[in-house]
Amino acid sequence: MQYIVLLFMLLTMATVANAQTTSNTLTPAQCATLKTDITADATLTTARTNRQDQVIADAYNVVVTPTYWVWKSKLTRSEMLYGTSIDSTTFDTSGTGFVTRTIQELMLFESLFDKITSLTNPMNSVIRANFAVAMSGATAPAPANRTHMSAIARRPVSRMERLFVDSTTQACTGGTGNSPNGPCLMVFEGVATTQHIACALNLP
Repeated sequence: MQYIVLLFMLLTMATVANAQTTSNTLTPAQCATLKTDITADATLTTARTNRQDQVIADAYNVVVTPTYWVWKSKLTRSEMLYGTSIDSTTFDTSGTGFVTRTIQELMLFESLFDKITSLTNPMNSVIRANFAVAMSGATAPAPANRTHMSAIARRPVSRMERLFVDSTTQACTGGTGNSPNGPCLMVFEGVATTQHIACALNLP
């Protein structure tokens, strides 16, 4: 029976793995939002008046302060297991950290990564929850591994990305804690370009 339950969980993961996605293009409504934001920034008045679109794009590619955290849209298995997070955490494979987990827990862990690309999508709350299930328990180093998972799965956003963050689908504040005080979801992801700025400033 436990294997039937596990199979159901794995099939569920396959269905929802890409439920949360991002884009590096802007819709007309987003271009209008960007224009409003540019126009409201007095420090960009000269650049906007002279149509120095690259100057404006550069301003929107700066990481916002204070730091606003989001879940990454892509994370590799190698990063998870062998990377060092922004909080200097690492994954400990000893004991309850990996090698003494049950076969069901290990299968669940492996199912969270695409078999071809080895990628997972931490934006998906089901994936994050199942990482915690796979590394459940109070015996070290399992708790530290759960902390590492949360740390390595988030990153700070640029001003452009912050403008379009989704803070309602999953309750969040852009912090580093648990929901509702944790990282938010990106809608736009990537580098602001002169094309994005033109899309905004060419609007009537």
